[in-house]
Amino acid sequence: MSRSRRSLLTSLLGLSLASGPARAAIDSITVDARSPVSSATLKGRTPAAPWNATNSVEVLFHYNLDSATTGYVAVFTGVPPNPSHTGLETVFEISDEGPGKGAKRFSVLCDGKSAKYEIKRIKVALMTKGPVGPVTLATKFLDVDYTFQCRGTNPTPSAPVK
Repeated sequence: MSRSRRSLLTSLLGLSLASGPARAAIDSITVDARSPVSSATLKGRTPAAPWNATNSVEVLFHYNLDSATTGYVAVFTGVPPNPSHTGLETVFEISDEGPGKGAKRFSVLCDGKSAKYEIKRIKVALMTKGPVGPVTLATKFLDVDYTFQCRGTNPTPSAPVK
């Protein structure tokens, strides 16, 4: 092989190695703190009540959104071993890719079905909107101990006695 041809091949090989393989997207979510910390007892939330420290938990987190240009963070309480209930959350929208941090709240809806809900696990997810619905990019499960008290429950009335 001629010297000029070998030099050209060596140069091409060097360029291809320098460019390297494409870097895979790295999406992540990390929970930094919760307020209040567990164990805690809170009031459950009614639809008309404002979000506050007595009826919801604030989750502080940081994230890296690498595979999409926009996204959001969600906290889910509807995971085992939690009882069946209606979870409530605020929305944390992400408008730019890259690293960031934020806070969002979650609670349970007092719907008259139960006097209290024991929340033992939450799922914190970094998500984006896909062509057919939500897409989860990164997830953290946390074991917690929150009791949400629902005062004034309204059980289903029994049939009148004849």
